[in-house]
Amino acid sequence: MIVRIAGLVFFVLILGGDLLLAPNLLIPFQPLEARIRLLAYTNFVAIAAVIPLVGGGILVGIHQLFHPRKDKGEYATAYRGAWMKIMWITLAAVIVAIPSRFYLGYKVDQAGYVKCVNESRTSAKSSWRVYAKSESLCKDSSGIYGG
Repeated sequence: MIVRIAGLVFFVLILGGDLLLAPNLLIPFQPLEARIRLLAYTNFVAIAAVIPLVGGGILVGIHQLFHPRKDKGEYATAYRGAWMKIMWITLAAVIVAIPSRFYLGYKVDQAGYVKCVNESRTSAKSSWRVYAKSESLCKDSSGIYGG
């Protein structure tokens, strides 16, 4: 019981962290600001996928907390339909996120924004590019160590 509650708390914290990043998903549908940060496609899609995946897992976990099963095998049959729905919703979110991120890049390109080279970051785990309406809006550094 303690392990289940700890797992739920862990996933609620992950969902909370992802919801802090969720406003990035709305940027393609809003007017462009003077400075804009474009996340990598993989990061953009990951933010979109975590919400339904972890949110659905939390709902299943809460249901399991209040309706425990005696045998572990019973969980597989009891929640097969729920996990399939969660999977399809997550897949739909990912399919919508990819063209949205592509459209954001297209909007920035068409608006004639310049790339802020010193603020942009490329790495194996997390990448982003910062664009601005003019070079005078660019900063000297990304504000992180080594950047």
